[in-house]
Amino acid sequence: MGKVFWSGAVAALRGTDSADLPSIGACLHALERKQFVQRARRSSVADESEYAFRHALLRDVAYGQIPRAERAERHLRTAAWFETLGRPDEHAETLGYHYAAALELTRASGKPVDRFIESARLALRHAGERAFAFNAFPRAARFYADAAELWPRHDPGRPLLLLQYGAALQAVGCRNSVVKRERY
Repeated sequence: MGKVFWSGAVAALRGTDSADLPSIGACLHALERKQFVQRARRSSVADESEYAFRHALLRDVAYGQIPRAERAERHLRTAAWFETLGRPDEHAETLGYHYAAALELTRASGKPVDRFIESARLALRHAGERAFAFNAFPRAARFYADAAELWPRHDPGRPLLLLQYGAALQAVGCRNSVVKRERY
């Protein structure tokens, strides 16, 4: 999930519901006792216990042990869990990240992305809009570039997306090393 994660998100990753939270809580408590994870005093998500890996290296090794296809599926489940929280503006960049990772990993494993491409392109555009609103222009340009790659060529929303992408590139100063350079 990233630097931090929540008990409900772990349930979503496992494909279970909130009825499984007591057993997940017990597993997370065992990991906390072994000092692999640390529970936050206050959670940033209401009614959820928040945890973080104690060491980034541990998180990275654990993530690397998951096969690509399974990682892609977990990114999709994570995105779906964030979508259930509501407040789409607060989670726009997180959703964009998880959909972009799912796209990359799904393609790398040779599987089709048709089942989630619509959700991915909309999430990436929204992530670009949010990043742009906060003057995070390089991130906005990357999100817009990813969305433009997925956007159908003759869709009526494509020109606006390309305009937004161009505005982000202009704000960045068109530094080619910062953003993807694609032909649209």
